[in-house]
Amino acid sequence: MKIAIIGYSGTGKSTLARKLANFYQLPVLHLDSVHFKENWQECSDEDMNQAVLNFLNSNAEAAPSLKNKMQTSADIKEVL
Repeated sequence: MKIAIIGYSGTGKSTLARKLANFYQLPVLHLDSVHFKENWQECSDEDMNQAVLNFLNSNAEAAPSLKNKMQTSADIKEVL
């Protein structure tokens, strides 16, 4: 299962993601945690791609079909 939550700042995206994750017993990846380092410094594309792959690898049982499809940075950019 793949769910994307999109919206403006302060509209409850993280709250909704937590509720859905609890309900479906699925992990959540907040893209701010992938896109930014400390002090809101942007990460390189390579670092972001690796962070997504690390997340998928550590949660393979929750997203096996997605993990199998996303092996390259081009694949990750398609999903992000």
